[in-house]
Amino acid sequence: MIEINTYEEKFLEILKGESSLADFENWLYKNEELLTTGLPSEIYNDLILLNYNTKESKHELAKVLDVDYEKLELYEIQQIIENELKQEPTLNSVNYKLDVYELAFISYDFQIGSLKFRMHNPFEMENFANLTDAERERIFSENFGSGKQFLKYLIDSIGSENFRVHNWKKYEQTDSMTETKIIQTRESEYKILINGHHCYIKKEYIKQKMKKAWL
Repeated sequence: MIEINTYEEKFLEILKGESSLADFENWLYKNEELLTTGLPSEIYNDLILLNYNTKESKHELAKVLDVDYEKLELYEIQQIIENELKQEPTLNSVNYKLDVYELAFISYDFQIGSLKFRMHNPFEMENFANLTDAERERIFSENFGSGKQFLKYLIDSIGSENFRVHNWKKYEQTDSMTETKIIQTRESEYKILINGHHCYIKKEYIKQKMKKAWL
């Protein structure tokens, strides 16, 4: 499980467009006592001296707070799954898809509750080439098991070696060839898009958790 502090939470709100740099600056001055006791004095001073009205303000704020973008993305994924688990989510809207970025893999689009997924196929399907898309989707749905349990296992894996995310901000200075290698799915994992987040989960972990039909 991923936990973040108050400053990381405020910065994540800025990244998600839920608040602005001006909001952060106002919050900073309104919580001076809290911040001066919870932050090293040099960091607090840097926050106070920062100009929040320039194009570079967000970047400079991230430097002062030493923001870990990958950690924040993992936390965001964790939060959207936890929110979905408050409902009674079930598997729905299964569609067979080709992964145009990794044509060697068969993928499926599906939803669990309101969360949208695209996942590399984890199931053995006999005579796959001769199946219709409707048959492929039926077999996937029958083998998948509980959507709610799947979400719980995802939550349990976040922050462990069983789950990783490709954070675009972390690799924005990486050359395209190196980044292509980074985002390619490893033999030991499945790629999962979760509401647009590029994630990867270890095969061994998820097959132990879900039904025996999983590869």
